[in-house]
Amino acid sequence: MMGTLRALRDLKEIAPCPVGLPNGKDTIATKEGTIIVNEDLCLKNVLYVSELTCNLISVSQLTKQCRCFVQFTKTLCVIQGLTLKMLIGVGERRDGLYYFQNTPHINAMKTDCVALFEL
Repeated sequence: MMGTLRALRDLKEIAPCPVGLPNGKDTIATKEGTIIVNEDLCLKNVLYVSELTCNLISVSQLTKQCRCFVQFTKTLCVIQGLTLKMLIGVGERRDGLYYFQNTPHINAMKTDCVALFEL
């Protein structure tokens, strides 16, 4: 769920959708879109909720759409790809929430040639 429209792409109107807020109140979402967090992390069908003061990611939706797994510790949230275990994103815990940090895409090893050696 997003509290800001400018981060959403392909924004469209939807049928009114009830949403429970973290403070216990209820509201209605009437728009949804796509958010691109980084080159490895794109979420579709993200609800726009004007009452939110921060953006909230559904871990269930994240793992389903991005084929990844998420690990939580006392201080970190780590998102990794299922197959190669590549780092997709990291969140740092502050005031009870995990704040996502932009993670640069880094290749651990790159080679331009391959050589075969016999032992």
